[in-house]
Parts: sequence; structure tokens; C-alpha cells
Amino acid sequence: MLVRSLREYGRDNQAPGCPERLDPEFYSYVWRWPKHHRERTVRRLAEQGAHARRVVLTTPREAEEFLRRIG
Repeated sequence: MLVRSLREYGRDNQAPGCPERLDPEFYSYVWRWPKHHRERTVRRLAEQGAHARRVVLTTPREAEEFLRRIG
């Protein structure tokens, strides 16, 4: 993600009114997600969304297949 951001920095692909920026805090959050945030999020979903079906997609191929099936 960081490499893509750096490679595309300066291109005019932002939505109107959204300034382009490199946000170290955001990249840090994404980098630390698996270790610091995922477990808490999964636990909260189990507590608050016990009635919901949870689907975990770990690869782009799985995501494409899932979207094809529900679409």
C-alpha cells in the first residue's frame, strides 16, 4: 500500500475536495492492524453481531468469488 501510494503520489486521482497527503498515522494503523486491532474487532463483532454471518476473505481470488456468488 505504501509503495502504491508513493508511486501514484501527484497523480490527479483524488476526489474533488480531498487533498492528497501521505499520512504516517494512517500507515502506522494499517501496518499494526493484525497485531493490535484485529483481535479486538473480531471479539466485538462476536459480541454485538452474534446474529450476523461472518465471512472472512483472505485473498483477492476469494473476494472475487464471493462477490460473484452474491451479485
